[in-house]
Amino acid sequence: MQLNATYADGLSADSEDLKVIFSAHGILFPSGKAWSYGGTQLVAKVKKTGKIVFRHDDFQNARLSVYVPEAQWQAFLDYLRHQHPRLIGRVNSDSMRWQSIIAVSIVVTLAAIYFLYPHANRILVSLMPTSWAETAGEMVIDHMYGGLNRGQQCAKAEGQALLDRWADELAPEGTPYDIKVRVARTSEINAFAAPGGQIVILKGLIDKADGPDEVAGVLAHEIGHAYHKHPMQGLVSALGLGIISQIFGGDAGTVATLVLSSSYSRDAERQADQTALDILYDQGISAEGFIEFFRKIKDLQGKYADSELFQIVASHPLTSERIEHVEDHIHDKETDKGLTFKASATDEEWQALKNICD
Repeated sequence: MQLNATYADGLSADSEDLKVIFSAHGILFPSGKAWSYGGTQLVAKVKKTGKIVFRHDDFQNARLSVYVPEAQWQAFLDYLRHQHPRLIGRVNSDSMRWQSIIAVSIVVTLAAIYFLYPHANRILVSLMPTSWAETAGEMVIDHMYGGLNRGQQCAKAEGQALLDRWADELAPEGTPYDIKVRVARTSEINAFAAPGGQIVILKGLIDKADGPDEVAGVLAHEIGHAYHKHPMQGLVSALGLGIISQIFGGDAGTVATLVLSSSYSRDAERQADQTALDILYDQGISAEGFIEFFRKIKDLQGKYADSELFQIVASHPLTSERIEHVEDHIHDKETDKGLTFKASATDEEWQALKNICD
């Protein structure tokens, strides 16, 4: 059976449109590569759009999305079930039975907490499997990048290398997810963390920065949101237990819209700021770049409230208290302490990041 598909290697923002064949021996790609059925696993399926997403054990970051005509949907699922249970989301009946029992137990527990406790979203998110947040994050990124053309998906290797290094070095011990950072070509000055450790920096923010320490500070702040699971807490606050059906029902549009339009509370911003300051200090990077970007946005905030600049203020409320908190940190831990700080990137790395969309 031959189907239209999209393949993303997960190492860049690029994806490839192609046709794949579901044969008796596995999934065959035009390049001659094949995914064995035993190593292939279902990630998501959305009957409304006919989209089914798979991953393979040998290519952990890659995703293969196939598009099944409505008339062939049930026949294709029956075919997958015959080839291997993993292709429809089951390993075996015993495993599925226990997974169902565990899932029901989790939902019952979450429901009890949701209705009995005031700040339930934090407790709910702490009990949710990490894979749920990762699935939600992938839905947001797939939805967002699906609406961008190839020219807006910035992934020039030299610039991406700095983002990958930062993602590895800046994530503190205990971060619940692997951090993945991408850049999208848009003039908006913003960055956001999606659930599951997915972070997107908009090119306008990089263009507004005068040096790498400013961007590293903003990234450390977004990693702080990921560390405290703020994006997932926001989804639970908005959807309650409906988040479960939204994630497993494949409604990427709803999840993405909520993440992209959400605004963090002052407490969440304060937590992310403190985590960012701790990250920068532990890595030997001065917070001067971080506060400089704050000041820059604060100075321009009143002048351009209707422009792209307002986007970062709307999603990350910038208060005088936040600025004073960072200034106090610099005074207490950096000023006149005899410390030597390193640059977050070399001149060559910074130039490569600025050119990541070229």
